[in-house]
Amino acid sequence: MKNVLTLILAFSFAGIASAKDPQLDVTYALPDGKPQTMDYRIPDGPGPFPAVIFVHGGGWASGDKEHATEVKPILDPLYAGNIAWFTINYRLSGQAKYPACVEDVESAIQFVKAHAKEYNIDPEKIALGGESAGGHIVDMVAVRATPDKPERHLAAVIAFYAPNDLVEDSFRRGSGAALLQNLFGVRSTALDTESIKVLQAGSPIAFVSPNLPPFLLLHGTADTSVDYPSSIIWQEDLDILGVPCEMITIPMGVHVMGNWDKMNPPQTAYKEQLVAWLHKTLANPPAAVVKTEPVAQDKLAGLWKNVHGPDNSGIYLVADGTGDSLLAPMSSVKWTYDPTAAQVHIDYPAGEGRNVPYAGSPDLSQANKDKITNAGVRPKVSFYDLHYFPKQDVMISSNGEIYTRQTAATMTAYLKKKAAAGN
Repeated sequence: MKNVLTLILAFSFAGIASAKDPQLDVTYALPDGKPQTMDYRIPDGPGPFPAVIFVHGGGWASGDKEHATEVKPILDPLYAGNIAWFTINYRLSGQAKYPACVEDVESAIQFVKAHAKEYNIDPEKIALGGESAGGHIVDMVAVRATPDKPERHLAAVIAFYAPNDLVEDSFRRGSGAALLQNLFGVRSTALDTESIKVLQAGSPIAFVSPNLPPFLLLHGTADTSVDYPSSIIWQEDLDILGVPCEMITIPMGVHVMGNWDKMNPPQTAYKEQLVAWLHKTLANPPAAVVKTEPVAQDKLAGLWKNVHGPDNSGIYLVADGTGDSLLAPMSSVKWTYDPTAAQVHIDYPAGEGRNVPYAGSPDLSQANKDKITNAGVRPKVSFYDLHYFPKQDVMISSNGEIYTRQTAATMTAYLKKKAAAGN
């Protein structure tokens, strides 16, 4: 089978540099012996061209690389902008459980990079794009491109209405969504401890870091499938960590980009904006991530502030630096510490959270007057497997909570205030 596949690819590569028509159903991987295929189109000219690998949505359970409303709206604009495109199929949840879909996309990236010369593309200027469930997948691929996996390095990521926090999304829906149950093989519909751990492990927001490539986010304010505030939260997280991130908002846009073309008036400007962003970003693609040395716990001693905590609640953490305890909250918020598991749990008060524009607001200029107060707040936060990034002086918990180090003066003033209050 391998020899046959090699022969097929050799023939397909023969005239690839001048191919003007889309090339269909090229096999890029054979997981479990089953072909996974891609379509592609290379601009005519000398090249090498920048490229986008695009991943379709469909709730991880359906969809296709040729889907008319989920994929095709951006393909012609990319080609017209002298950007090569690849659209891929991957194993759906009915065929294989997570992380099979993510692994397939990683295989596609490595395949395209390995054959960059034949495809007349620049392997250092490859962006990954996806929509809805495909957006979740591409974001997960991006956060998995760790320094020890340079073959997964991306020059940019484009995410259309991507669910990045599967735990928060499930709480918003009120239960474990059937699509996620099928994807992860979780049998319980209740958001119990075990299912939350599984969903957290599959959430890009739990692995956010300063090492990520530039992002472009696209989302409609009237999207009821994937909450619009989730993209705002993701952008805020990236901004805090110094990761370049821009966002294109479609006022009153619903789920699936193909529906934006049908609005009155049609919302199509995002296509030209997307191509312009790609040319700007890929003109100077970022270098591969640099591996950093682990930091001893005594380096974390001090006062830290949760940048995403409940409004005005002053969620601070203090690390004693002894190595005998993890971080302890210094506030009136209820918390518990489990020394056997080396975990701290914080319960946020009900109804408190960050203010973000309401998803259904037709007038974005009035967004500050029209808020959702609970968006982005998890009912319970657990701290373990903490990551510290010295350059940014930020610390990230296992579920994506971001803390910034406070100055010594801030810590002294805070402790004096607490002592004066009798706490």
